[in-house]
Amino acid sequence: MTTSNRIELAPRYGTLSVLGETTVKGVRVVRVKCDCGIRKKVKAADLYMSRTKSCGQGACKSYDRIAHDPKYWPRLPRACTLEQVQQWWKLYTAGSAKARLSIPKIAEKFGVNVNTLYSLFRSVRRAGGIQRYTKRVSIGAESNGA
Repeated sequence: MTTSNRIELAPRYGTLSVLGETTVKGVRVVRVKCDCGIRKKVKAADLYMSRTKSCGQGACKSYDRIAHDPKYWPRLPRACTLEQVQQWWKLYTAGSAKARLSIPKIAEKFGVNVNTLYSLFRSVRRAGGIQRYTKRVSIGAESNGA
């Protein structure tokens, strides 16, 4: 008895519903529809092995799904305040290229660990900017009782 890795029609794989299966240049491809309404083609192997679980666009991006869960919200490093982060971000994203400071220069100027600044600015970018970061940090601090 042989088993094939057939993708069944209509079942769900993550947020994806299977519509049909074809072959493109010798590769099995599955047509799927996401919960958000987007239709796309994905490799059958990726779907079967659970490497693809959503369309990856719009509301289906993982950081959008976890954005409402406070345990994933950014936290400030212990040694700095929100005002300092806003000041550092302003220096890092200044209007003209000459006015901008690099992360190592900001770290040297204010005596902050370079790796801390890198991770902090990564959190700001993931949040969608300094305003959203500020809002999430403030709400997260309130919900944690800090």
